[in-house]
Amino acid sequence: MVATTGTEPASAGPAVVMRGYVPLPTDDFQTYLENVNDAADTTIAFTVGITNAAAGATIYYDHHEDGFEADIANPVQSTTLVFGDGNAGNGNAGTYCTACAGDLLPQGAPLVMRSSIPTPRVPANRFFDGGDKVASTRGITITAGGYSTPLNSVLSGVVSAYDTSKYGTRYTVPVGEDTPFPSGTTDAFSYTGASIMASTAGTVVDIDDDGDGDVDTTATIDEGRTHLANGGLSEGATITSSAPVQVHLLTGRRLSD
Repeated sequence: MVATTGTEPASAGPAVVMRGYVPLPTDDFQTYLENVNDAADTTIAFTVGITNAAAGATIYYDHHEDGFEADIANPVQSTTLVFGDGNAGNGNAGTYCTACAGDLLPQGAPLVMRSSIPTPRVPANRFFDGGDKVASTRGITITAGGYSTPLNSVLSGVVSAYDTSKYGTRYTVPVGEDTPFPSGTTDAFSYTGASIMASTAGTVVDIDDDGDGDVDTTATIDEGRTHLANGGLSEGATITSSAPVQVHLLTGRRLSD
């Protein structure tokens, strides 16, 4: 399902107190799934979930495909959706929330956006997917995940995302492709990678794959973009960055193992 848009540009609204980015860009996610099981298809069934913490919130949803708003609380793009301001013309919460009465957000209201996304991603096609920017005048939680369509939930994944105030500049990988596993069991970490997402343009990321103190990979990431460490991470690997990032660990047992 292609993401719908408002019929008119959103107008200036209340200032935001929390912002974050939807994790797991679809290309990264599909690459991860295919590395675990090469039967994974190129089409991903993907769901973005946003839960509102308090009644009266206004939530702004800024699609990444056409670039981010300079000021998300004062959007100028018609593709940016505004939920909870009572104006269904710039985004109707009731379309994605069964607990919402029109474009109003009660406490605990869940917005659920589902898309069927072909990969590789084409920027001209707009979906609810990883890399989109979300901001709110109240607290929110963000979750995202999905599966490869022919394998369904047999090969799937889901993660949650913190707001940008919780992002960090140094992470240590707790498990890796060298982590021992009990005899008679399967190696749950035979693929270990990471999706690293920046909130600031020009963020420089250094990855030490095995934690030996030497940088193995350096990447520069723009706002809302990611670098995929596509496997090869050992227990104790480190990820450091010049500005705060969010990191999601991607693990699985390779079908060939």
